[in-house]
Amino acid sequence: MVDTKFLLLAFIALSLFLSGAESREIAWPSIELNSLCCINQEQFGACDSKQANDRCEKLCLHGCRQNKGGGCQPTSTGSVCSCYC
Repeated sequence: MVDTKFLLLAFIALSLFLSGAESREIAWPSIELNSLCCINQEQFGACDSKQANDRCEKLCLHGCRQNKGGGCQPTSTGSVCSCYC
């Protein structure tokens, strides 16, 4: 018969795996999720429409641990996607 400690550990591991990005970030921290925070995203390309602003918001929400979003910000070279701190 399966040991109850093993069953409990397997259940917790499965719950963490299926619970979403926040729990996975706690279990397996990575540099990738912080790489988008608080900086302009030059690789995003032109950020000059409502659709681009929405894409920028999603990029920042999913790519930054702080989950504060982002938006198109004006710069000297044109608008650029920037993730909030």
